[in-house]
Amino acid sequence: MAWYFYKNYILDCFHQKKQNNPHYSLRAFARDLKIAHSTISGILQHKQLLSFKLAKQISSKMELNKNLQYLFFHSIAKEKIDLGNQKIEKEFMEEA
Repeated sequence: MAWYFYKNYILDCFHQKKQNNPHYSLRAFARDLKIAHSTISGILQHKQLLSFKLAKQISSKMELNKNLQYLFFHSIAKEKIDLGNQKIEKEFMEEA
């Protein structure tokens, strides 16, 4: 199973926070991103794909600069294409 930039970036951000606070949990990370803990878990376990709306929310909460936003959104679109998802939300390509 391929790992995409956005998943690595999300996981790296979580590990950074956990390094600063060893008690920091994935549930706390999800709370900080304003998403359900089951959603972030599903994304990282390849069980759920990000919608444009959720990707926008996460990138906003993580305060990504334009370059990181480009990589973030394009890696999500790439994953959807790789998985044969013919319906790529046009907003992904417009955002990045």
